[in-house]
Amino acid sequence: MTKIIFRIALLLSICNFSARAQTAWTIYKTNNSALLDNGIKAVSIDNNNHKWVGCAYGLGEYNDTTWTMYTTLNSGLPDDNISSIKIDKNNVKWIGTNNGGLAKFDGTTWTVWNTINSGLPSDEIKCIAFDTLGNKWLGTANGLVKFDDTNFTVWNHNNTPYFLIVIHAIAIDKNNVKYISSLNSGLFYMTDTNFIHYNVSNSYLQDNFVFSIALDSSQNRWYGTAGKGIMSQHTDSITWEWYYPGNTPADSAWTVNCILIDSMQHKYMGSHLTGLVKYDGTNWTYWETYNSPMPSNRVNTIAQEKQGIFWIGTDNGLARFDESVPTNIAENIFSSQINIYPNPAKDKINIILQTTNAENLSLEILDIYGVLHLKTSLHSGNNFLALPENNFGSGIYFYRLNQNGRVGRTSKLVVSNE
Repeated sequence: MTKIIFRIALLLSICNFSARAQTAWTIYKTNNSALLDNGIKAVSIDNNNHKWVGCAYGLGEYNDTTWTMYTTLNSGLPDDNISSIKIDKNNVKWIGTNNGGLAKFDGTTWTVWNTINSGLPSDEIKCIAFDTLGNKWLGTANGLVKFDDTNFTVWNHNNTPYFLIVIHAIAIDKNNVKYISSLNSGLFYMTDTNFIHYNVSNSYLQDNFVFSIALDSSQNRWYGTAGKGIMSQHTDSITWEWYYPGNTPADSAWTVNCILIDSMQHKYMGSHLTGLVKYDGTNWTYWETYNSPMPSNRVNTIAQEKQGIFWIGTDNGLARFDESVPTNIAENIFSSQINIYPNPAKDKINIILQTTNAENLSLEILDIYGVLHLKTSLHSGNNFLALPENNFGSGIYFYRLNQNGRVGRTSKLVVSNE
């Protein structure tokens, strides 16, 4: 059956395109583009500089003027919930879905592999990588998969001694060594069919939960963890380095969802609570909602054009960011200043708020996964807040101000009930 593809040209998108010479930031949401959802889960850029954007309600293609939206209703896409996108050297799109398996789109024809018609062990494809031989490596919810365009080979807890179940990230070096992270199991290096396992017990890895992996031009490995910032492991596999932003203590919970390394070897990290973070080898730079037009402090994915422009997928929209355009990073969009003590806290905290406008101003406390545990209104001056023990176990939390939907800088709060 012939599928009809809807192409939507938005006047606002054209206006945004023409204005890019003057602005560093352009934000795309459901209210000003053809995007079907603001929660952006995957972004990839093809050989024609078209942006492919995945969300929970479909796949978008954007050529800087026109949006083309693909869903299960108008294309061969097997599931609208897109979890990963990878584009090969022939400009073929490989799309991982949350519940429909793997899709291939060559611009005309859709091909789908799932647990019913292939050797896939799961229909949830979390990540995709290519080796130099053209093999596709898939991270699924039930193990690691190699696909050579004909056969599927699976490694998981059923046929290896390792806890290879939910595969969150895969990176492949120029020698085709695979670097793999599995759910709360640390890292696996795979050469041919042999595995080397690294975790917090047998290496300097600081967290067994690794969300993201990237390789620099020297083939050093960079790992984004679920609570301990970013780490690098040199090619000798012996030397490890632990990186964290300059104003964050080393024991702070800093979750790195994604890593992009540019041609200058600068590291751009998408964090769970602190927006886009850049490390140039010396300095740390933040772009957050409080000091930039970033639509959210939660960054899920980052892609970069050949021209150097970034496309940043957040849980509240897609951001186009041209770092070459001069901008003034504001110190704070709030006139409010907050001080919380004691920190570490036990069952209560004192809040001193200095502000000229406390209208609709609230304090939010979140855990390291971004789950909101408490939200309360504040007034100027001294505020007293009890921390219910059933909501706040011992651990690391973050607090921030929220005023009419605008959030301020995220800071750390330690709770100790011992």
